[in-house]
Amino acid sequence: MLDGCTRWLHNRGVRFPPVFVLLASLSGCVVDAVPAVPLQGPPPELVLVLQPAVAPGIPVPDPWAFAAGADRALRARGVRALPPDVARDLLRQSDCSALDPDAPSLLRLRQQTNVDAVLAISVERWRATGVPLAAADWKWTWTLRSTRNGNSVWTWTDAGSWRREAASHQEILRAPDAEPEVKPFGSTAAVSFAQEAELIEALHRKAMQRLARGGG
Repeated sequence: MLDGCTRWLHNRGVRFPPVFVLLASLSGCVVDAVPAVPLQGPPPELVLVLQPAVAPGIPVPDPWAFAAGADRALRARGVRALPPDVARDLLRQSDCSALDPDAPSLLRLRQQTNVDAVLAISVERWRATGVPLAAADWKWTWTLRSTRNGNSVWTWTDAGSWRREAASHQEILRAPDAEPEVKPFGSTAAVSFAQEAELIEALHRKAMQRLARGGG
């Protein structure tokens, strides 16, 4: 059901970029602001994304693939984040574990690089099938840890699933090189992901919507 604000915009033909529709679909909301989880301390000024911790049995050639887009999601939320290649180099240079650094290692990283928080990503469940992507289900946890003492200052867990809907007759007839259709605001049309990387980045963006701005 559309609320008053949504209906007002929808009736006037307001349209939004596909990425907005994508995030709204994943979060299960259309207009309402996503409730943020407050930080347990001051907001970080510079964040480094750690290598994701992948549960045994999940086949992945490179665990870092699960971190793709996490730095961009942080920056979209207004938090400075290091690019992945820079993060890896700094972790090697500081002799800090890329997977699960202890408190002394994080403090050393802070002193050497001015990074004041790291983002740990735990991939507890991940199943993705099909090329292009046909279905996926997941359970991930994101945790911000202070480099001052190693404590967790924010965490969020997301568990869910996605299935590609059968193509409509109109979509089957659409030319392969045609521009994707922009769905109207409030549309319930399913979001389509061509590959795993697109869904992974969408999950990071969804999670970072839960990160409170300015520590509250």
